[in-house]
Amino acid sequence: MSIEKNIADNLWGHSAAMYSTWLYCKPFRALFDCGEGVSVAMRNHVFGVETVFLTHPHYDHVGGLPGLVHSRASARGDKGKPMLVCHPAARGFEDMKAFIASSSPHLSYDLEYRVVSGGDEVWVGKKHCVAPFEVSHGRCPAVGYVVRESRTRLRQGLAGMSEAEIAALAKRDGAAAVREQYSHPVMAYCGDCSPVDPARVMGVDLLVHEGTFLREEDRDDPGHSSVAEAVRAAVAAKVGTLILSHVSGRYLAKDVYAGVVEAVAKEGFSGGVFLLWGDEIKRVDLP
Repeated sequence: MSIEKNIADNLWGHSAAMYSTWLYCKPFRALFDCGEGVSVAMRNHVFGVETVFLTHPHYDHVGGLPGLVHSRASARGDKGKPMLVCHPAARGFEDMKAFIASSSPHLSYDLEYRVVSGGDEVWVGKKHCVAPFEVSHGRCPAVGYVVRESRTRLRQGLAGMSEAEIAALAKRDGAAAVREQYSHPVMAYCGDCSPVDPARVMGVDLLVHEGTFLREEDRDDPGHSSVAEAVRAAVAAKVGTLILSHVSGRYLAKDVYAGVVEAVAKEGFSGGVFLLWGDEIKRVDLP
């Protein structure tokens, strides 16, 4: 399956710097951030959302939460389906929760809030867990999230054995003697942040990283990244595919695409590159 088809089939989102950012990941039934307009865009698909992972309490990342909570209690779908909202510790979230409680006091489903930090794990299904990690976003408490998939592989030291020998060993000592479980990072979502520490997202298949500024000299907010910094982090972390989000609206589309192409060439990134800009997740054509 092509990268484009995989992304088109599994990801749905919106990103406009300062206004609204969110990304829905269908395989995990998870919404990363919840900017304004989520309910309008998703309509009855809001019932697919089982877990919301919020990165920080700025309005453009949480402004759609009251509408999402209300829509799941009033739209056409399973009005009894529970929803979990995960977020880092920050005063802004408490204010938002108080508003939701007062504006939607009689929900038909269980709404749970969970404060998360580095070292926690939230399972989304039987094979995937989401682990928060700290990111830098100025003075605002913020986290990113890594989605890890449970997999199995042949134990080290058995690679030179024949299939018959491996089968005989498994029959004698059990499957655990020949196969081991491990965790593979399939996706990371960073929200708004300075360049992510590559160690936090090492080897991830898909990295969603903000690229607010085309040039570092344009930076007027220390809590954001340039496109080149995001690409550099992806190279250092050996990322498979990069999605750039949160691009500033001060730039023209042609300049954004040219800037991304230039950064990819300069930093030597060899994976696929996409832009989440407005309502589209569009591949950047690289030379």
